[in-house]
Amino acid sequence: QLFFAENEDRRPTRANKRFVFYARPTNPRNLLGLGYQAIDVAAREGAFGGAPWEIVLIGGAMPTMTLSDKTVVRSVPWLSYQEYAKLLRESDVLLSLMLSPHTSYPPLEMAATGGISVTNSFPNKPRQALEPLAPNLLAVSPTVEGIVAGIHMAAARACGQARGGGSTSAPVRRKRLSAGLATCFSATPPMAKASRAART
Repeated sequence: QLFFAENEDRRPTRANKRFVFYARPTNPRNLLGLGYQAIDVAAREGAFGGAPWEIVLIGGAMPTMTLSDKTVVRSVPWLSYQEYAKLLRESDVLLSLMLSPHTSYPPLEMAATGGISVTNSFPNKPRQALEPLAPNLLAVSPTVEGIVAGIHMAAARACGQARGGGSTSAPVRRKRLSAGLATCFSATPPMAKASRAART
């Protein structure tokens, strides 16, 4: 079991909060340009001003980038599945976009770790259907304005609350997930594991 919420006292101590953008530069449906523009606008508007933040890109080879507010965004080399899960468990916010009928796995995997996921809605996956899956899953419209609003909300929540939506003094446990999402990760069929390894 790789995607789980560790108690706060077991997580490594880091000076910075960590924001991860699942970017996939070769897959247009993952909306790299839109996501990067939204991160840039959110940074300029002060979304990451509540604490020191580390912003990383995963999903493929990308150069280090600098936002308009001088924030450096670095790319993390392609990770093994175990390393990828560890990165999510040790991160605070994930932005993962998918302009298609299915959610893709990363937003659900991040939610399963207790971190905050920002993902986009779609005609057949409206906010009302996505957000009940987990209290730490934010669904926004696939627009710059919508994604910026989601980043602001996620960053503020990460700075003010413990993972999974509780108070900073409360331990975080898997029971914070909805029953449906917990079931998704309780017994994963082999074909699903192979599919997840590709992280489409």
